[in-house]
Parts: sequence; C-alpha cells; structure tokens
Amino acid sequence: MNNAIENPQPPAYLSAAYAERAYRRNYRTVMVRFWRENETAPWRATTIDCNGGAPTHYASVSELFASLWTMLNSA
Repeated sequence: MNNAIENPQPPAYLSAAYAERAYRRNYRTVMVRFWRENETAPWRATTIDCNGGAPTHYASVSELFASLWTMLNSA
C-alpha cells in the first residue's frame, strides 16, 4: 500500500510549532499583585509573566496599565 495515504501529514500551517507561535501572538498570561503600604499610600503593582518571566515592579497603577497596553500592542 501507499504509505502516504496510510499516514497522511497535516499541512505545515497546522504543525505544532505553527500553533505555538499563533498561540503566543494571541494570548498573554500575566499575574498581577497589587499592594500599598498603608491606607493613604498609593497602590503599587508587580507583574509576573506566567511563561517564566521575571517580576516587574510598578510604582503606580497607571504605570502598570501603560506597560500592559504596550505589551498587548507590540506583537
């Protein structure tokens, strides 16, 4: 029998590597921790990229939001 018919291969664009690249372009997982030193202090934040990134610290929530916006728009 013809081996190509018995074991058909998916097109290259359906490969696992292609799927992984598409997934990373269209999906982000970030853990965010908010804290403040007391009730009158400003909120601060730390993010950790769940794909193994190092923690990033932010002095304000607006700084965090600006960074997240940049991350989402630079793919």
